[in-house]
Amino acid sequence: MKSSKVAKLVIKYNDVLKESMRNVVAEDLVNLIIVNGDDKEFELKDMISKKAKFKEMVFREFMRLNSNVVTKELSEMEEVKLSINKGKQRRLKI
Repeated sequence: MKSSKVAKLVIKYNDVLKESMRNVVAEDLVNLIIVNGDDKEFELKDMISKKAKFKEMVFREFMRLNSNVVTKELSEMEEVKLSINKGKQRRLKI
């Protein structure tokens, strides 16, 4: 598999992948808070009621802690607009 093809696919689906990352990181954090008895005092109810803001805050902090380079690259990437083709579906060549 060629890395250039993978890179193009990641660029093409970047917005979807970012949203998936936000969802996964926020969901995992909530699960960890629930399971970990040390964090019982944390009020999830207030945070979860504002899901979009909560996911964005969790994701931003996660990225800040884990990858300043990736955060910089993501913020500088152009948004790719996808269009839906109503024609016949074809297999994706990878």
